Amino acid sequence: MSEEALYAAILAAPRDDEPRLVYADLLLERGDPRGELIVVQCERARCERERTRRTAKYRSAVARERALVAKHGIQWLAPFKRSATLRRGFIESVELTPPVLRPSWDELARLPLERLLLKPAPGSTLSATRGDLAWLASRASTIETVSLASTSGVRVDLDWSRAREALLGIVETDRTLALDPNLALPSAPLHEVTQRVELTPATTARVGDLALRAGRSLTSLSVLGLGNEDARLLRDSPALRGLLDLSVDGEAASILLEDHPRAPPRLPLLQKLAVRGRSLGTDLVRALATMKSLPGLLSLDLTIGLEDSLTDLLARRAAKLEELTLRGPTHDAELQTLVSTPLPRQLRHLSLVGSEGSYGPPSIRPLLGAELSRLETLRLSKFLIGDSNAEAMSNTPSLTSLVELSLTSCQLTDVRVRALARSPHLGAIVWLDLQNNNISASTARDMASRWPDAEILV
Repeated sequence: MSEEALYAAILAAPRDDEPRLVYADLLLERGDPRGELIVVQCERARCERERTRRTAKYRSAVARERALVAKHGIQWLAPFKRSATLRRGFIESVELTPPVLRPSWDELARLPLERLLLKPAPGSTLSATRGDLAWLASRASTIETVSLASTSGVRVDLDWSRAREALLGIVETDRTLALDPNLALPSAPLHEVTQRVELTPATTARVGDLALRAGRSLTSLSVLGLGNEDARLLRDSPALRGLLDLSVDGEAASILLEDHPRAPPRLPLLQKLAVRGRSLGTDLVRALATMKSLPGLLSLDLTIGLEDSLTDLLARRAAKLEELTLRGPTHDAELQTLVSTPLPRQLRHLSLVGSEGSYGPPSIRPLLGAELSRLETLRLSKFLIGDSNAEAMSNTPSLTSLVELSLTSCQLTDVRVRALARSPHLGAIVWLDLQNNNISASTARDMASRWPDAEILV
């Protein structure tokens, strides 16, 4: 089969690894390093899909990918450079500013592109010409998501399989697609195929537009700086019914999350919840307790500390929770309560921030007594890891599955880091963050020898 035919097979089945790997064999036969990139990135993607990141194959793929991109990345990303990303051997996403010159469209047409972000030039609004729309609608058959952004902070992701038909309608009537920076959603008919909306504090004044016009295709919403009145308006909107992912901040979070005992759930499909910025801990926990969708949550990211009431709630009702991030202060007593529940044994990702107040930083010792056999990512900041705790962590068998480990501002010294390096249970690490600790350059070099396939930050 010719090279052109092999490449056409990739474009015809962009989600399938097999045509890419066949094409990689051809490139490897003639000594093209792009072939190796395809192989290692497909292996990395497969491990991530199958949740086997702890394997030696995954570690090796990540390390080799890093080396190949460092050496050849500029060439492979041309002509899009920093506005593009590589995945499974090819450019997967590109950021462009319309109107786009025809050579750029022609270059994109040869890529198994999955995501496209259209951004306006500084100080202007986003618009796409009829030619741009025609190309998007008729030629970009591999694209899953087209994102529209404005300079004021609005971002809208469109379900491309449905948006193509809407764009064809716009082209036929010789209209121009425009995203006004003051609007939360693009003009009809595209609001019916909107998957994700991101609003910043500067644009939340138009949340009413979102509440009234968003279709049920909306699956992800990020809205910061939302006032209480707007939160109540949005709370009763059908736009929330299909959400899988919600990010919100402040007191508005409690308004959006609270369910009435005799009413259907406001967020029946929610899987990921993030509450950022200033929030009232007690009110937030109370709102979470009313959530009828809490048992289905997979990921929870809160800007509050570890509290006994929160731990008890999650242990009793969040049976599917796999990722827990708490950005407020944690103390020894609350940490001990956490490890006494079944919650740690179901987590794949745990991120906690210690306290530097009058109680001093919490000790990591209680956490080491928990069952953490499923944990792949552990991120701790402002904890106390003394000499004995470092040795204890080194000898904790339940940390065998860790792939990513972050211990920032944990009072680590050379002696303590070397104790971790001797651990027979931390061999799967591919990412290690030890920043803001007292570690010498020689110890940092030893870390690179201990974990040669890992990205290490010191």
